Amino acid sequence: MKKLGTPIIFGILCLILSLAITVQLRVTNTSESTSSKTRSIDKLKDQILALNDENNKLTAKLQNTSNDLQKVRDEAAENDSSSIEKSDLIKKYIAVIGYTDVSGEGVSIKYTPTKNQYKADIAKDLRDIINELKNAGIEAISINGQRMINTSAIEMVKNKIEINNIEITAPYTINVIGNSEIITSGLVRPGGLVENIRNTGVKIDIEMKDNVKINKFSEYTSK
Repeated sequence: MKKLGTPIIFGILCLILSLAITVQLRVTNTSESTSSKTRSIDKLKDQILALNDENNKLTAKLQNTSNDLQKVRDEAAENDSSSIEKSDLIKKYIAVIGYTDVSGEGVSIKYTPTKNQYKADIAKDLRDIINELKNAGIEAISINGQRMINTSAIEMVKNKIEINNIEITAPYTINVIGNSEIITSGLVRPGGLVENIRNTGVKIDIEMKDNVKINKFSEYTSK
C-alpha cells in the first residue's frame, strides 16, 4: 500500500503543479494582452491630440491670412471704384462659402412641428424652405446655428435630423441674411410653400430683422 500510495501522491502533486503553471501562463498572457491594448489606445489618443493641435494651428493661420488679405483688398479699393466693386464681390462670395461670420439685414424663421410629426416630413419641409430661400437670392443661411453652404445637406440619420453631421432638434430656427422684404414676400405669398406647410398644422413664424448674425461654417471654426 505504501508503495502504491507514493506514486498516487506524486501524481496528484504533478497535476496540481501543472494546473498552477497553466493558470499562471493564462494570467501572464491576459496581462500582456491588456498592456498591449492599453499602449495602442494611448498611442491613438496621442495621435488624435496631435492632429487636433495641428488643425487648430492651421485654422488660426488661415484666419490670420484671411484678415491680412481683407486689409490689402480694402486698401487697394480706397481710391478705385472698380476695385471697390470687385472687393464687394469677393466679400459676397466669401460669405456664400461660409468662410467668415456675417451679419446684416435679414429674416428669422421659426418652424415648430406638430406633436406627432414624422422626422422625415420635418426634414422635407426644411429642405423645401431652404430651396425657396435660395431662390430669393439670400447671402447666408443657418439652421439652429449650423451654417449652410453649397455642400451642406439636411439628412436623416437613424431617425435624427442632421446638418453638417450635427443633430438639430425642434424648434427649428432658420436665420437668413438678405433683403428682408423680398424674402418675406416670397415666403408668404398666397398658395405658396409656407401656406401649404401651415395647412398641415405646422407653426411657422417669420420675423424681419435689421441685423441677423450668422457664424462661419463649423469646419472653419477653431475648437
